[in-house]
Amino acid sequence: MARVLVVDAEPRTVLVLGRALEEYGHSVDAAYDGPQTLELANTGAYQLVLLVLPLPASSGVDVLRRIIAARPEQQVIVLSALRDVETKVRCLDLGAVDYVTKPFSLAELLARVRRRLADANGERVLRAGPVTLDLQRRAVEIGGDSIP
Repeated sequence: MARVLVVDAEPRTVLVLGRALEEYGHSVDAAYDGPQTLELANTGAYQLVLLVLPLPASSGVDVLRRIIAARPEQQVIVLSALRDVETKVRCLDLGAVDYVTKPFSLAELLARVRRRLADANGERVLRAGPVTLDLQRRAVEIGGDSIP
């Protein structure tokens, strides 16, 4: 499975998110502030970063900008109580792959994490009703039957 960095100043949030991700078999590391986040994220060891805004002693948006500047391929999902459109657009424009507002459903967040990790692993499967299109294998199935 994947290695995920969970970033939040609140240890309880990190614990809850970490446990949920570990139940899916992911390896989870934690960071609690901007400098620690940058140090860990810049190692390139993570398939996904869950970055909670705001962060103490640094701008979470600046941390996002610096992560993406150092590693443009890094997938970052921003979790934030900040609901204004300007912040959402800014984070997405800086390179966040998703922006989830608090409070959020843990099930929904985990679905978004699964989707992003599948994208990072090159899994490209589209489904519509009984039709499955595997872009990676260039294969089509209808109702479970392969179409040549």
